[in-house]
Amino acid sequence: MKKISSDTLFTIISGSLLLIFGVLNFFMNSPIDLQLKPFHATLHVVLGISALCLPRYRRICIYSVTIVGLLFSIIGFAGVSNVPGLITLNAPLNYAYAIVGIIGLLVVVSPAPQTTKTERPVIVQ
Repeated sequence: MKKISSDTLFTIISGSLLLIFGVLNFFMNSPIDLQLKPFHATLHVVLGISALCLPRYRRICIYSVTIVGLLFSIIGFAGVSNVPGLITLNAPLNYAYAIVGIIGLLVVVSPAPQTTKTERPVIVQ
């Protein structure tokens, strides 16, 4: 069984969540006032789909996790609350962005899984 690297696993999980939350935002109202503007929800959908396509390309996957991790960390820690007409964030979303950003950056700096080479058995005749 092939081992899945931490960056690939993070990309699959975060991509799925971004896609789900982005799509749900178009159809449901949030009970805790986390309604995203359509542009913001569209960004979530695009990032989610992109993230789900990336695990096949490990190098691009690592770069993407690094960029998104930095971006989310900056947004979360800077406390970005409003980009007029595009994005409106409140404190819970800022915390979520900061946490996801930090996890993404930790995933990037974590060591890659070690692969072991198995030797073919030697048949002596």
